[in-house]
Amino acid sequence: MHTQKVTASTVWWTTQIACLSHTSGGMHPQWVCQLYNTVTVPAFTYTADMWFTGVTTPSDGGRRLGSVSVIKKLCPTQHKVAKLVTNNKDAALVAITNAHASTSILVYCDGSGFKGGIGALVVLYVNCWETSYLTYHLGSDAEHTVYKGKAVSFTLGLHLLTSVVHSIDGQVIMGSNSQAAIKALLNQCPHPAHYLLNQVHMAAENLHHTRGVINLQVHWSPSHVGYRPNERAYELTKIMAQGTSSTSKHLPVYLRSKPLPASVPATCQHLLTNTIAKWKCRWRRSPHFKNINRIDESFPSQRYMWLVRDLRHK
Repeated sequence: MHTQKVTASTVWWTTQIACLSHTSGGMHPQWVCQLYNTVTVPAFTYTADMWFTGVTTPSDGGRRLGSVSVIKKLCPTQHKVAKLVTNNKDAALVAITNAHASTSILVYCDGSGFKGGIGALVVLYVNCWETSYLTYHLGSDAEHTVYKGKAVSFTLGLHLLTSVVHSIDGQVIMGSNSQAAIKALLNQCPHPAHYLLNQVHMAAENLHHTRGVINLQVHWSPSHVGYRPNERAYELTKIMAQGTSSTSKHLPVYLRSKPLPASVPATCQHLLTNTIAKWKCRWRRSPHFKNINRIDESFPSQRYMWLVRDLRHK
């Protein structure tokens, strides 16, 4: 009875922790770890001295003694929390490499910013050989974000599968190094660049309608080092972010006619950056600049608020 309650409590608390650790807008892993150790662990180990016995292994190599069954039931949830806290990139890299080796069709999607430009790119691998790729230049980073580039790359990948690959047998893997973009595929609530995710869903439906229902999977492949498809995509993305795009007839329809709308967060950030730069120039011409500069050379900056945090208004 106690074992069932403990297992149910552990699963419930682990689910709550997972909800707080979203990549986009979630808590920092350090605080997730602290919250888990100070709230979750005491919650499901309450009165553990009454129902739990330490596990020991006999010297003769016999069966382990103690609450072995409880440990076995708690291990999966502990493993889940450990992944939330550590974000083990090495393990993810091994997993995607193994999946790539056992999959005949792989599409790697990437979006990146380079020298003031934002671009999206997708590379198609068939039997571990690069067969095709598509690129699209979104525009300046003053109007677009890297996140939009990641979302556009998914539509490019699905379009490439629909138009180039004529026979799909077995599973198809789409890889991306953006956890935020991957998780956003399941988020139906309004949020930035939601219209691009609608294009992703429509492209996926079109792929299944054209090629039949296929086993399409989306995998996270971390880092631009140590994984060849990721490295290759990053090389092409840096070139494409400076203004190079594939021929319009090879792109999805929604990318052919006109540029994508400007991103509100990117525009606001660009205006804020320009405003700060102008203010610094005006401040250096101020008669008060020399006096304040003796106290804080970084002024105007956020450091000033930290310096005066303990001063009273008297």
